[in-house]
Amino acid sequence: MKLGIAGSGMIVRDLFRFIHDVDGIELEAIASTPKSIGKVKKMAADEGIKKYYPDYQHLLDDDEIEVMYIASPNHLHYSMCKEALEHGKHVICEKPFTSRVEELEELNEIAKSKKLLLLEAISTQYLPNVLKIKELLPELGQIKIFSANYSQ
Repeated sequence: MKLGIAGSGMIVRDLFRFIHDVDGIELEAIASTPKSIGKVKKMAADEGIKKYYPDYQHLLDDDEIEVMYIASPNHLHYSMCKEALEHGKHVICEKPFTSRVEELEELNEIAKSKKLLLLEAISTQYLPNVLKIKELLPELGQIKIFSANYSQ
């Protein structure tokens, strides 16, 4: 799949730690804001990304891109996902998808109507410790309260 990346923050740098090991992914393009074009240009060179753009619209208009990875600030997720879906792109979005359930339902309907994938980039559910907890839950009895954080 030919991937377009929207964003240049910390989460994108985390993506680069493993994305090159995933078979079938071609890093096609990356975009950010005009203010961050120098950063995006360097990321493209360092990570073997074919193209870089100073704005999201150029990324959306790139016909080579099949899948958009939305890694922008949270308040932009809904609008950027919607635009990508309307441009016929599959979407992988960082969490949270949206700030309101109605927005997520709308994105889901657009994706269904266009036969596109819409995925949240959440990986914690596949971590070995989480899988082990799920396995052991029936042995713990009735849980009254649970508290967790993302630290390892």
